[in-house]
Amino acid sequence: MNRQEQEFYMIDYLIKEGLSEIDPSVVQVGGGREFLLTALLNARNPYILPSDEFLDVQNDYLQNTLIDYGLKFFEDLESAGEMFEDIYIGFENIAAFKCDFLVNEACRTFIGCPVPYHDCTDNWIHTFAGFQLKYECQHILDERGGKMRIGDIAVTYSYNLFCNKIIHVVGPVVYSPLSPYRQTAEKKLAKLYENCLICADENSAENIVFPCLSTGYKLFPPERSIKIAIDSFIRYKSRTGSKLKIALTSNDSIIYDAMKKVFKEY
Repeated sequence: MNRQEQEFYMIDYLIKEGLSEIDPSVVQVGGGREFLLTALLNARNPYILPSDEFLDVQNDYLQNTLIDYGLKFFEDLESAGEMFEDIYIGFENIAAFKCDFLVNEACRTFIGCPVPYHDCTDNWIHTFAGFQLKYECQHILDERGGKMRIGDIAVTYSYNLFCNKIIHVVGPVVYSPLSPYRQTAEKKLAKLYENCLICADENSAENIVFPCLSTGYKLFPPERSIKIAIDSFIRYKSRTGSKLKIALTSNDSIIYDAMKKVFKEY
């Protein structure tokens, strides 16, 4: 099948099985086939895997989509500066990285962002990993009593992504710059960065790629989140002697500009 045939096949399969809690007729027409396909997969029952034939088509479709988009490597990244050994920054879609560990900032639901094509890390990673990731995350969620708490992490397979494993984290939310919770949230955020580094080193990873945790809809000011990330990276490397290569990346130009500014002024 070519790409168009694959899209038609998957959409037809999902509509006919009736396991998606969405009416295809009410999906925004302007999004086209890719939007409809993503919407159907996002809303599909996470407890039941599609057929092997469907997964074979989906896997080929997603892997070729990422290859066409352009895989990203550590060698392509910009060094954060002379004083930041083995720390890099990038203006990239995190789902396109070929690396050991990829960090996903998960929604509290833990089974992927419910909004098709929402520009968030969770959506891109679940979209390009494929439905198997949603299925695995649902079972992890059940094992933990149906709830992921702020600060929790979980490691999954990467499926159709080109990383080896995914570390899913639930970052803290700051509801306003003056929130009395902010200081506690900052401590939780620093601990979250550190726990991901520990997890990567315990699994003999050579590198790890982070998004800027808790920015965006979680309302952490980007510059503050980036400063906490840098502090956490340097403190961890100094304490442990870790040789782990670390990347901080975003496909949001505002956050990327903030990264460059904070690293330069650090």
